[in-house]
Amino acid sequence: MGGNLWRTGGDIRDSWESVSRIGFSQDRLAPYARPGHWNDPDMLEVGNGHMTDTEYRTHMSLWSMLAAPLIAGNDVRNMSPSIHDILTNREVIAIDQDKAGHQGKRIWQFGQLEIWTRELAGGDTAVAVFNRAPANVTVKFRWAEAGVPKPPSCIRDLWRHTEQKGTGPEHPRFPVMTMTGFCTSTSGIEKTRWPASHDCNRKGINGISDIRRYRRVISQLLTLPD
Repeated sequence: MGGNLWRTGGDIRDSWESVSRIGFSQDRLAPYARPGHWNDPDMLEVGNGHMTDTEYRTHMSLWSMLAAPLIAGNDVRNMSPSIHDILTNREVIAIDQDKAGHQGKRIWQFGQLEIWTRELAGGDTAVAVFNRAPANVTVKFRWAEAGVPKPPSCIRDLWRHTEQKGTGPEHPRFPVMTMTGFCTSTSGIEKTRWPASHDCNRKGINGISDIRRYRRVISQLLTLPD
């Protein structure tokens, strides 16, 4: 008998240390992932109560970039609306389940800042920017440095469900979420300080952008079967 997925590490725990250690170490395993052959960094810990919603969004985003099995590890009978929204984000799930089956790769790193990209079916590219540092930063990069040789005509933020027209060879400057409580869309246009009660106050991802070369394919690619 043969299997089509395999564990790539030890058991995961519901902690940012565990999720980040396991998730960000998967880059070297990208050559082994393809349709019918999947790297499995272990189940999702989203909603188990020991991380913030920001960290859970990071968890979901990173696992989707890795084309990892999305196995919910929480009690789905009893979860908050925010956890439900994270686990059922159809656009992020569409990245995970993209039929090309490529695993995302780390293509740029400076200290604790990382950019990951994933080639999608039809020539599109998913880009995730992560800030694992305890300080605010502003990131600006050229699309070519992110493995996108042709500037995209459309950028979509898969967590905010918003779109922005491409701006040329460079991605506009945008703040990346850190422990200080700043959150932003990947477009770099909006910057919001959340109320102190909001749990968006720890390390995380500022967003995951699905870059579209042709606007006409967006709805088709992001529509999942019911």
